[in-house]
Parts: sequence; structure tokens; C-alpha cells
Amino acid sequence: LSKSISLIIGIISFFSFTLFTVLSTAHACSCPEPMSPQAMLEEASAVFSGTVTDVSLILGRNEVKFDVEKIWKGISDKNAVVLTGTGDGDCGFGFKEGKKYIVYAYGDSSLGTGICSRTHLLTRADNDVSVLGEWKTPIFGGPPNIIPKTPLNVSTVGIIVVVLILVGIVCKIIVFLRKSS
Repeated sequence: LSKSISLIIGIISFFSFTLFTVLSTAHACSCPEPMSPQAMLEEASAVFSGTVTDVSLILGRNEVKFDVEKIWKGISDKNAVVLTGTGDGDCGFGFKEGKKYIVYAYGDSSLGTGICSRTHLLTRADNDVSVLGEWKTPIFGGPPNIIPKTPLNVSTVGIIVVVLILVGIVCKIIVFLRKSS
């Protein structure tokens, strides 16, 4: 019985260490040299300016809703939704509710942005606005661009796998202990 308890403690310690190692992995954001507003306009899927109306954390990413004011490319509605990281080394942009931004976003079925794009406060975007030139006014109303359900991220899947393995091992040990008694 003493061997079994030592084995259980050893296994739980190993998986606990593994779990905390997975959770505490540091990520860093490294951006290339910034492109010009014109080059960024050509590469981006959407470029617009607008006011942030809501920032919500969904599956480890921020979903940012905008009231769009000017459009240079990619969208036509008055409302837009952009995904970004949380800013903890994942290159996420720190949007604040009520602030106006120029947004350079990427993606097909959903739009995303980060600190490596030229996205920034509109009050600091005079050069961008003048270089980008003519803009369109959004269509009044309309639903925001559709955001599909996002898959679980790697760390969430890792946690689930480790927990399931631990539960399986504990069940196996309980069955073993009952049979040996």
C-alpha cells in the first residue's frame, strides 16, 4: 500500500509540474519594421477608422466592436468586429472603449489586428489619413462582420488533456487498489 501511495504522489507531482509548465510558457511579440500606410493599405483586408463600443474577452482573445466612421478598404457597414490578442506577449492591441482608432485588419471570415500593424489612436493618425486619401462613409446600420466560432487554443486543449489523463490514472489506481485489497 505504501508503494501505491508513493506512486500516486509521484504521478500527480509529475503531471502537476507538466500542467504548470504548459500554463506558464512565456510568449513574446516581435514585429518587423513597420510598413508605410500605403503598403499596409494594400496588404490589409480592411482599413477603417471608428470608435470602440465594446471590448469582450472571448476564448483568450479580445473581441472589439467598432462604430465605423470612415472606410478605406474591405468593409461597408457602420459596425465592425475585430479580434486581437490580450496584449500579454501575443501582439494584441490594447483597445479602449470610447476611443477612436484607425484600424488595419486582416482575415477572410473574421478580421484581426495587433500591435504589428499600423493600427493606432486616430489622434496620432494624421499622416495615415492624409496618405490613405479618399475614404467612404459606411452604410448606416447593418450587422457587424460575422465572427465564426473559434476553436479552442493550444493551452486550453493542453489543460483538458492533462486533466483527462490525471482522472484516468487516478481511476486506474483506485481499481488496482480495490483489486489488491
